[in-house]
Order: sequence, then structure tokens, then C-alpha cells
Amino acid sequence: MNEPVQTNKDSNTPLEPKISTVIQPKSLVTSASPAKCTTPTLMALVQSTQLPGGTESAKLPTIIPNSQVKDKVKQDNSSRVQIDSASRVQIQNYLHAVSGQLKFPTIQELEHDYAKPFHVHPDSQIRAHAAKYLFMKNFPRHLHTPTSQTKDDEIVDIITYEEPKKIPFLTPRPPSTPITVDEDVPEMDSSITESWTCEMNKLWTRANKIAHSDRLARLSFEGHANEVLLKRNLLEQTANKFRELFASTYWEPNLLNWLHNTILEHLNPNYKTVYLDSLQILKHKIPSLIETFYTVKAENKAKPFLNDPLFNTLSHYKLKKLLRKPVFIIIPNGPQMSPHQSVRLKYWHSMFSSMGKVITVPIMAKGNDYIIDILSDIRFSVLDKIRNSKSVFHNRPIILVGFNYGSIFAAHCAFHCQMSICAIICLGFPLKGISGIRGDLDDPLLELTIPIQFIIGENSVMTSIDEIEEFRERITKAETSLIVVGGADDKLVVSNLKKRIECLTQSMVDRCVADEIFVFLSSVLFHFSDDMNISNEMKPMRIQLVSCGQTFVTCGSVIKLLSTNSGVRLHSHDIKYGSGSGQQSVTGTDKQEDVNSYWQIRSKTDEHCERGKPIACGSNIRLTHLQTNKNLHSHHFSSPLSGNQEVSAFGENGEGDTGDNWTVLCGGANWEINSKVRFKHIDTEVFLAVSGHTYGRPIHGQMEIIGSTYSDSSTYWAAKEGVYIKTSDEQQKLLNHDEL
Repeated sequence: MNEPVQTNKDSNTPLEPKISTVIQPKSLVTSASPAKCTTPTLMALVQSTQLPGGTESAKLPTIIPNSQVKDKVKQDNSSRVQIDSASRVQIQNYLHAVSGQLKFPTIQELEHDYAKPFHVHPDSQIRAHAAKYLFMKNFPRHLHTPTSQTKDDEIVDIITYEEPKKIPFLTPRPPSTPITVDEDVPEMDSSITESWTCEMNKLWTRANKIAHSDRLARLSFEGHANEVLLKRNLLEQTANKFRELFASTYWEPNLLNWLHNTILEHLNPNYKTVYLDSLQILKHKIPSLIETFYTVKAENKAKPFLNDPLFNTLSHYKLKKLLRKPVFIIIPNGPQMSPHQSVRLKYWHSMFSSMGKVITVPIMAKGNDYIIDILSDIRFSVLDKIRNSKSVFHNRPIILVGFNYGSIFAAHCAFHCQMSICAIICLGFPLKGISGIRGDLDDPLLELTIPIQFIIGENSVMTSIDEIEEFRERITKAETSLIVVGGADDKLVVSNLKKRIECLTQSMVDRCVADEIFVFLSSVLFHFSDDMNISNEMKPMRIQLVSCGQTFVTCGSVIKLLSTNSGVRLHSHDIKYGSGSGQQSVTGTDKQEDVNSYWQIRSKTDEHCERGKPIACGSNIRLTHLQTNKNLHSHHFSSPLSGNQEVSAFGENGEGDTGDNWTVLCGGANWEINSKVRFKHIDTEVFLAVSGHTYGRPIHGQMEIIGSTYSDSSTYWAAKEGVYIKTSDEQQKLLNHDEL
């Protein structure tokens, strides 16, 4: 029985529990556990207090006044909160000590705290934080020099063997019934094996070896301090071996059905349990393949089994909420092939939901879809979700989170709308692609101005530590962070060997990574403001738009046109087409701050419009590129990529021909700011549109602008940033206004 909570004599408030004096109950120390822990374990606290939902209560008198009952309830609640917070701290300290996150300052850092940290890059423009290495105690290896060879007469200090320490918050498992070895198991009749083929004999032999090696390993773990954890990791390794065995048959249904029935009928009963447990694990990973020869009974479908021993404890002690209540948008890797979500992905969603609000972007798989169409669907869906989230949660920062290739989508989508995104979290960022390693001069990710955190595995094939460090050095406009997980692959999954040697589980590794994400985002959100991602050139222009209160697009205004479907702005630069007319190219760019996207509203050829007059719907206008003084033009030439009608920039000093005239098609009387409009070419009767094709070099990443013969969603545009000339009535109001 646990001791009652001590209270102060002068008041009924409970004293702060002394964690250092907690003694482990005798029920936790068994004869099968030879490891002795002199320090108090969190296991004692967890068992003595239990998790919310059940607490031990001391024996009470038969008659208790109401005031004493209330005081007793307050004392129990206060003690539970104090012990719960102490448990959270001990769990965090243990995880940080195992992963290497818990570091102590060296004597050099204490004595010379005025010196610049060693990880600061000599180039002040590079804002890369020092890389953090989790579960990599001996890295970098060049800092750990090997000791010199000892001489024969030197005294060698032999370190005694240290018993393994038990994980303090390991969830106890109820004692299972001991398995008795039946020494009189009858051997398989030779008449049965005579009808087997050579392939059947190989499968049966391999299955027996896998089960036998698992049995021997389990016996070696008996009495270990972390026996439950080691056996759980062993079962994961055994399941992978059975998966390799099944894959060697190319998942032939008839052969797998024969092997499954033979194992259930003739395998040793002690080995049969291991085989069925392995199938349960594989059922969650590859359900469609396992269901061809194995089905779970109805009573076992809702029954939790083979869970991570630490999953329940870590799920209870969740991360704290971040500042400003951010919104996490989870970017998908690709189309959702299965309606079921993996357990690990659900765990990650729960950790992000504890820090803020989580929004997912579902992308359903379609039949006979090309890769370029799938990428376009993901990009448009993510951009649409960002715009909706910004309008609904306009005062809360938006953070993009991507796993594996989803992190590439997150970076590109953030590049398209840098003013709306607060930070990017890239879990398992793949640096290598079809075209080679990222980071060339024309890579748009180098122009990111948003804080970004890269998390990779030590054994990642797609991203090495040296390559990601070189990539971070080339990002000079954004704050970057790097986390390297020891023994992990591209998906941040730690190998079974690493788990067995260091007594780890995947949930422990994911929780340590989530702690680093929390630290990084806490620093970013502390310095976050709504205008942090806006360039200095755009800030005065944005203030002018807000102050003037303009609602209509007027003659003489200088604006940017945004495609409402693709999210790119009408753009031009002094680069000629390599085919067609050879005139100045017109493209669509996702860079919001580019000065080459400004166009001036003018009257059509040989006419004049009043400066500041609203543009009426149905008016004929010209769009003159502000930087090169050429007009938006179209003619009967084929576009370079899609073969539609070409759109170019033509003329000299703002003067061209009738091919520069466009009709504004909109609803209402006048062209309003942020409203959807279409531009129809007068001479050829085509609509200004975005084809969806992307250029390569030298205008990498920019989209093709075309003249479309039909009107669809790609032909709609909206007036966004710019300098809008006020109407004459508004100017007169400003002149007649007297300041107090």
C-alpha cells in the first residue's frame, strides 16, 4: 500500500513530493530480474499513482464530514498533478539522455562563454543551425581518437561488466503462462514429405529455421531487465524474415496456402505462436498480400495486440501546445491507395495535434493517371488548402509538414506562397532525384525565405549527411535546421539491430524527433510576425493598398495578375522564345515578390483613357510590361510546349499593333480588385490562359502562358498586388479633407 500524501500542519495543501525518496515496490522486483536499480524509477510512480482513470485511495473512517472529504479530494488531485508533472520530466530526461539530446556544457564553454560558438558558420549570410545527432553517441568519429597501444608492463584497468538498466517507464506486461517444452513431439511422417516438391521442402526448412532461431533468442532474453522490449523487437525482426520467405515465392497464393496449412498442422506448438504473431504484424503492414492466405477471426479484429510496450505511456504524456496555436498542414506523399492509415502515421498526427491544429490534404487515387497529372493535383490541392486555412485561421501561423516525398511538395508549395507560411518541417527529405542532387543554381528551393527543418536518417540512401550540409550552405535567405537520426533509413525507421543493441522502440525515436521539432518551432513562433516573410520592397506597397481603400482597377494602375487556377502571376523578362515568333517570352511565375510581374493598364491602340478612371467590364485595353515597356501580344504562332497559340511581349517604347488589344470580360459594371476576370484577344478571339506545362532552363520552373480557343478554369485571372491610381472623386475628397 502506498503511503498517504504528506500535508503541511499549518495548511491542508500537500507538500511537494520528494522524487528522490520514492522506493520501488517489492512487487516490481522479481527473481527473474537480476538487475538492481539504486536510483528511484518512474515505474514506481506510475504504478503508485496510476494514469488518470483510477487511483488508489487510503482507508477512510466510516463517518467523514463533507469539509474533510473536499479537502481530501483537493489533496489527491494536487498530489496527482505534481506526480504527473514529475513523471513527465523524468520521461523527457530519460529519452534525452538515451538519444544524446541531454548535453552538459564543457569546461571551455563555461570558462569562455564570451567566445563565438564553434558551429557558427564563418559566412554571416548562412543562417544554418548546428546539426543535431540523435542516438549517435560516437559521431563524429574523428573526435574520438583511438587510444595508443599499451606496453606489456603497463597496468590495464579492466572495467567490470555493468548490468543493463531497466527503462523506468516501461509499461509492465501481465505474466504469461510459461510454455512447457514437449519433448515427445512426434516427427512428421515420411509419407507426407514424399509428395512435396523441392521448393516445398526449401520453404518448410526455412520456416523451421526462422521459428527455431526466434525460440533460442527468446530463451536468452529471460531474466533481462528489459525483457518485454527485447522480445517485442525480436518479434518485429522475425516478422520481416517471414515476409522475405513469402516474397521468395513471388506471393503465389497456392504455395502460400499450402505453407500456412502445413505450419498450423505440423509445426511445433511452441513455434506456432511466433508464426501467428508474425502474421499479425504483417497483416498491418501488407494487408492485401496477407489476406490471400490468412484471415483474422472476428473476435480478434478489435483486440489490441503486439503493441509497442512504451506506446501507451508516451501517448499519455503528450507534447505541450506551441505559441500562437499554429495550424499544421500534412502534405501527402501521393494518392491515397488504401483507406486505412498506418499506426505510425496516426501517432505522428497525434503528436502534431498536441502542438496545434492538424489539417490533412486527401488525394484519392484515380485510374490511368499520369505522374504529371498526379503532381498537379497534389500541388493545386495543397495551395487551395493553404488559401482556405489562411482565410479561416487568419491570425494563426501555418506550418507545412511533409514525410519523404511529401516534404518536397511542402517546400515547393511554400515557395509559391511564402507570405502565408511560417515554417516547413521535412521528415525524411530526399535530396536525390531523377535529375541528380538538388541544389543547382536554378533550384527554386534555394530562394526560400521560410525557416525550414530537415530530418534525415543516418543510413538514408536518398540523402547523405555531407550532401544535406552542402545544400543547407546554399540556402542563404532562410533559417535552416538539421536533425540526423542514428541507425534510421529514408523513412526514419530505426533498424532492428539498433533497437536491440540500445533497447529502443520506434515510438521512443519518433518522440525524440518530435521534441526537436517542438524546440525548433518554439524559436520560430517566438519571433514570428505576419509580415516576416514579406520582402522590403513589397511592404510599402502593401501598406498603400490597405490605406487607399481602392476597390476598382483603374486606367494607369500598375498591377500583378494572378491565375486563380494555377496560382502563378503573369510574368515576362528579356528572354526570347527559341521557336515560333522569337519574340520576348511571357510566362507564369510563382514568385510573389518578382518585379518582372508588374503590368500597366492602358487603353487600346490609338486611343486614350482617363487616368484613374475605373475599367468597365467589356472594355478594350492593353497590358504593358513595366520593366521592358512591351505589350502583351498574341498571334498565329504555336506555343513552345503545348502547341497552342503563342502569347508574347511585343512592341517598342510601349507601342505595337492591334495584336496588343484585349477585352476585359467580368461580371458587374467595373473590373474589381480580387475578382475573377478573363482576357479575350480581339484579333484572334483566344483567351489568356495557363497551359500547365513547365519550362526547363533558362526559365526553370515557370509555366507556359498560351492563347486558349475555349474558356475554362485556366482562363480566369485576378488583380492582386500593385499601385492603383485613385479616381478623381477620391482625389477630390483627399484635397478637401482637413486634419484636426
